[in-house]
Parts: sequence; structure tokens; C-alpha cells
Amino acid sequence: MSAENELLAFWRRQIKEPGRHVAIVVELSALYALHQSQRQFRIQHSMVRELAQRNGAQYFPMANGDAVVTLRRDRESAGEAMAAELLDWILKDAVIAGDAISRRVTLFKLPEQTGELRELIARYVRDAQSPGELRALAGQGLVVAEPNETGLKGRLAPAMIERLEYRIMRSDIRSFVDNQSVFTKPKTRSGAWAPSIQERRINLTSLREALFPQVEIASTNPLFAQLCRILDERMLHHLMSGRPKFDRRVSVNICIDTIFDRVFDTFLLHVEDDSRRNLFIEVQCGEIFQDITRAVAALKRLRQHGLGIIIDGMSIEFLPYVRIDKLDHDYLKIMLPRETVKLLSSDSRIRAVRKLPPGRIILSRCDHAAAIRIGETLGISMYQGWFLDEYTGSPTSED
Repeated sequence: MSAENELLAFWRRQIKEPGRHVAIVVELSALYALHQSQRQFRIQHSMVRELAQRNGAQYFPMANGDAVVTLRRDRESAGEAMAAELLDWILKDAVIAGDAISRRVTLFKLPEQTGELRELIARYVRDAQSPGELRALAGQGLVVAEPNETGLKGRLAPAMIERLEYRIMRSDIRSFVDNQSVFTKPKTRSGAWAPSIQERRINLTSLREALFPQVEIASTNPLFAQLCRILDERMLHHLMSGRPKFDRRVSVNICIDTIFDRVFDTFLLHVEDDSRRNLFIEVQCGEIFQDITRAVAALKRLRQHGLGIIIDGMSIEFLPYVRIDKLDHDYLKIMLPRETVKLLSSDSRIRAVRKLPPGRIILSRCDHAAAIRIGETLGISMYQGWFLDEYTGSPTSED
């Protein structure tokens, strides 16, 4: 049964057995027409659905892109509180004025306004029965046909990405969000290792094993970046849903395209000004050097928002050939897993490391004690990796 028919069945029950309910109509399709961001539209839909689940309400996604939420009126303010959260939190926008948003959220009190709700439902049913209208909406990216999720197997391809997106966007990713700290080495032997930055990231390995174990995910695939943007969207959704207040330094690894997206601006609206000084955005160096001009513009945009910058994924082998000091950043993560230690036998690579301010270097992916010994000889005090997690007894999963 379609969501429109389910909503109509709900309305008919109100006629037969009147109960005190509220129905909140959120015209997400009209808001999409204003902000023109498919990613923001999807996040808003997901957050409306989660709001309904948290409040024990029913959620009806309309075929035209709107959403309707129905809730029993156990108390007079129940519907008003949910509508307020929609306006003050979920639908907040970096550009659209508040009054333009509030006009797109309508609250019906039942049974008093049963007739008015019936007129609205009739319109939704007509839209859902109009193939031409739905084709136009699908062209805008508002209505996506439910893909066949069976047999997810093989390499990343355009059709596969669409199917993966459908599954990821409808999954609870909280169990796949890892917290891994960057630790600062104590200055004395009796001192304790101190977590200085907590990185939050989606564990792609565990997510793949749980949701699509037979799909081949290779970072060299041209569509890998598109998959990463989907994961960015889910991570920002996850952070916004948790009402982020960063009282300690936190980093989030996202794509450059996401930095320019409206959904990122909307995310920042949910971060209070006094929390921004603790928020760092990590950008992969491989992505930076694909388009240096765009990368510089992205880093500038982060600074304009008052955010910290970490350049991630620098290899010892590549370091001598780049002028990393010309890029705006607070910290540089240099990867030092066990198999790359032998690369430090090169004088040019050692010189490249020594040219950088040691206080801005983080040795990452450390899986061996030698990484700490090597870092000490170079004057480096910050480290990250599973060896440090075990050494300090730090958990890496989301609480």
C-alpha cells in the first residue's frame, strides 16, 4: 500500500473512531524548490523520519517528496513541540528565511480539523496517481524508484552506486561510526598519554560487511569518490541528529565537494559558534592534488567558517615532491604503518619531514611501537593508530 493510501486509511479511522491526534505536513518538495540541493532534501527527509520514530509517531513519505507525521495528542503541546523542533532544528537553512520555512509546515488538530486534512490527502492521492507529475519529480531527484536490492554483488558501477545509496540512506549508521583519538605523548616518563583530537568517521569496512559484503570497494575506482560523498551525507546527518556541541577537539573527514555543498552550510548552522573552534575538517591530500585550485578554495572556505584544518593521508614517499607548507592547515597526518618505515632510509624523505614544524605533524596509521621511537627522533609528539588505541586502552567505537 502506498504512503498516500496508508494516510487515507488513517484519516478514515479518525472518522469511524475519532481520536485526539495531530498531523504535521512538511512540504519538503517546496523547500527543495528553494534550496535546490538533493543532498539536503534527503537529509531533511531522514531527520523527519527519525523525529517521528523518537516520538512514537507515524511517518508517511508522500510520492511528491513531502512528509506527513501523525501523533496522538496525549498532551496539548505534543504537536506544537514537534513542529517547533522541525522549524528550529531539522529545517534550519543557511539561506532560506525562517518565515519561508514556517509557511511549509502545517499542523492539523484532529478531530477538529479532519475535513481540512481530507482535502490535503486528496491532493496527495491525485499526485501519486499522475505518472506525468511523478516523472517530472523524479527528474528533479525528489522521487527515486526503489531499486532492486537483492544480489548486490560485483564492482562499483553507476547502477550499483544507486542501489548502495538506497540501502545506506535507509540504514542506521550509528554502529558504524568510529571514534579514534589522536594522542599526545607525555613529556615525562611518568606522564600519561593524552587524547588531543577525536576523529569521527564511518568505518567503511564494517559497513560494507554488514550491508553489501559482496560488493568490491576499491579506492582506485572512479566511482569511489561518489560513494564517499554518500557517506559524508550520512555522517553530517548523524552529527546533526545528535545536536552537536563540541566541548573538545573533534575532527570529521569529508570530501572537498561536500565542503561546497549546501548540506555542509546547513550542518554548520547546527554547530554553535563557541563549538566551531573545536571542530576540525580533515581533507585527503590525494583529493587536494587532483585539483589544487579547488582545494585551496575549499580550505579558504573552512577558515571563513572558523574551522580547523587537517590534511590527511600524506605518504612518506610523496612528501618530498610537494610544497605542503603552501597549503593552509593546522595539522598534517603522515602515514607511518609498519611497511613504510623502510622508506625513511632515504635522506630526501627525512629532510622533507624535518622541514615541517614537528608540532603540526601527526603520525597516523601507527600499528607498531617503532612509530613512536621514530617520531621521538624527529621531535613529533602526536600519534594515531590502532597501536596507540591498544597502548592507551582507548575505545574506537561510537558510544
